Amino acid sequence: MVFGKGQSADTNGGWQNHYRRMRRWEKRSLDALRNLPESDFQDAIDFSLAYFLWCHSLFEWLHEDGTMDKAELSEKLNRYPVWPLCRDIANRVRHFDLRHRPTDKNWSAFREYLPFESQIADKERHVANIMFDGRKWRIDEAIFAASNMWDEILHDLLNEPRVDARHQGGAP
Repeated sequence: MVFGKGQSADTNGGWQNHYRRMRRWEKRSLDALRNLPESDFQDAIDFSLAYFLWCHSLFEWLHEDGTMDKAELSEKLNRYPVWPLCRDIANRVRHFDLRHRPTDKNWSAFREYLPFESQIADKERHVANIMFDGRKWRIDEAIFAASNMWDEILHDLLNEPRVDARHQGGAP
């Protein structure tokens, strides 16, 4: 039996496997967020924080896997308003305090009750939000924005002729 980094379930498949794992966290997050208050709020937050952690770390996987130049990838990501949110959430989840030029080191996640939902849909409803850099983001909308960001970047990457053939096997 062969062991090692390339043979481990977490690294086998390179960045494509990491991308698929990120998408699984996206689904878990959105399923939990969609069903508040029936879903446990802490589960919804946990799944969402895990999603942003995986979302942010895809940057390293693409760079370390030799798929994309770090500066070029940074330039592409910096075009998206959701990228600083992903970065700061992932880094605070990992490190507790942000010291290296965060956009908003004091972002805050919270639940919001939608008072008129019960009158419209005959059902109590809550949403989870993040207050980030003076803007309230619904967490599900931030997840959609981050997912679309990566889909656009990867679509561009996979359609460029300079990409190594091992990364051209269709959609990740």
